[in-house]
Amino acid sequence: MSALPAPALAASVALRPAPRLARARWRRVLSACLGLGLGLGLGLHLAANTGPGPEALHAARAPRLAGFGEATQRRIVSRSPEAQAWFNQGLQLAYAFDEIEARRAFRAALAADPRCTLCAWGLAWQYAPSYNARLREDPRNDLAQARHYARLAQRLSLANREAPLERALAEAMLERLQLGDVSQMPAATLAVLEACGPDTDETRQVHPLDRVFERRMRILSEMFPQDPDLLSWWAEALFVVHPDPSGLEILWAGLSSRLLEALSQHPQHTGVIHYLSHAADTVEDAPRAINAVQNLQHLAPASPHLQHMSSHLLVKLGRYGEAVQANQRGLAAQAALDRQLHTQGFSPGTNWNPHNQRFLWVAAQLGGDFKTALAMAEQLAAEAPAGEWGDFLRGLPWLTLVHFERWRDVLARSTSAGIEPTLLAHARGLARLRLGLIQDAQSDLALLQTHLDAQTASDNPRKPARIAWARLLLAPLQAEQAWARGDRAAALSTLKEAVDREAELSPSEPPLWAASAQRWLAQMLLRAQDRPGALAAFEADLKTSPGNRAALDGLATAQRLPR
Repeated sequence: MSALPAPALAASVALRPAPRLARARWRRVLSACLGLGLGLGLGLHLAANTGPGPEALHAARAPRLAGFGEATQRRIVSRSPEAQAWFNQGLQLAYAFDEIEARRAFRAALAADPRCTLCAWGLAWQYAPSYNARLREDPRNDLAQARHYARLAQRLSLANREAPLERALAEAMLERLQLGDVSQMPAATLAVLEACGPDTDETRQVHPLDRVFERRMRILSEMFPQDPDLLSWWAEALFVVHPDPSGLEILWAGLSSRLLEALSQHPQHTGVIHYLSHAADTVEDAPRAINAVQNLQHLAPASPHLQHMSSHLLVKLGRYGEAVQANQRGLAAQAALDRQLHTQGFSPGTNWNPHNQRFLWVAAQLGGDFKTALAMAEQLAAEAPAGEWGDFLRGLPWLTLVHFERWRDVLARSTSAGIEPTLLAHARGLARLRLGLIQDAQSDLALLQTHLDAQTASDNPRKPARIAWARLLLAPLQAEQAWARGDRAAALSTLKEAVDREAELSPSEPPLWAASAQRWLAQMLLRAQDRPGALAAFEADLKTSPGNRAALDGLATAQRLPR
């Protein structure tokens, strides 16, 4: 992109051209809501003046980036075409979950127009807790920058009485980031928090003010149902509070329907499409969203994340080859983006490669593509960082060989330092047992049992998940051991328990691995010549992972068993 794009104000704007009477009515309604408590006034406790000074802001630089969804634009209250263009770039990058580049663009927009409310708001938004930040230990631990820009956005909004919606956004963000004991918050905040409903096990894991912000954004999106940005911002706020639909299926289904409806009027809005891909990320909901989500590959060709996003739904639909291709496009986009940033004198920011690579690995395994799966496992192992997570990644080639039942290859593979011992014991133990090397597998069984005992005796806060994971690694070996001594009932019982234990593991995207206790059970039922049991188990596995090659092949074999 050789120059800043001219602002295209006709697409996706907050206040679309309307009769003067309608615009005046909107201002009156929103102003009344502000007076009734949608805004909070000046009584909030935020860190003051923590952020870059005027000199640093004046010198703000950002790379000029194209290909992130140029049709996604929003008209802001500013007389600066440069600020408008930078804001639109920041918005597009924010919807692509590239918060580093979004911050750069919003900061450049604010430098171009220091009186721009939404430019400051955009920075506060990108420094505030986000959907991905929830994965960090404490997503609200360092919010000084977010608070600085929220306070600035509020001050700027108060100076512009002709933009009540921008003021409402500024007030909502300011409320979200206030400091102090929640029980001592302003009455308006406490009233909204009470309206959010009672605490649950899930909501206790998020900050109450994030719940308040979600409700504020829901109200604004309902007041302005034609505004795709307000709908997108509510969607993200909801995902921060409830990252999965458990217990909120009706609300999530309603969000999916609203996003699909918004696409009929804003078919190229990358925010609406991106959040739809998350809202519809279930086996039941994916079919009605997949066409729109796949359009991201054309709308945002430069975005590593948006190129990948369709793979979430494609995996749910069993279209694994297409999911592999989506992640390959994401990897290519990441390489091109890094080159573009270097060319413009900027260091690369967000790197989506690890996420896209793991998704590609899982999709290739479920699709039965051994060559692609092993090649990606080898690459992930070679690039793995130090530490516990890196030890897990270095074990992926072994898990790949296990998935494809390459037992001799497992035992022929040489080991190296930094591999999670339990993954190695799981892979080697299974290979030895399946090849009849019963005595050789005893050391692997002992290592996994010792690991399980250690997790059971630990005081790790993630103890339940670690125990479930340890049992999942041990169960197929125990089942194979029982099978080898002729105790089929014990073998099948062990795997049936493993199916229940697998449900204790928190779901992840992508899945931690492509194995399935249900599939192990189905395969053992197949070996036992139990036609009805094997058919039911393989069909249950296909409900979770539609069209996965291992279950399809097993189902076909089970159907050939005598009745």
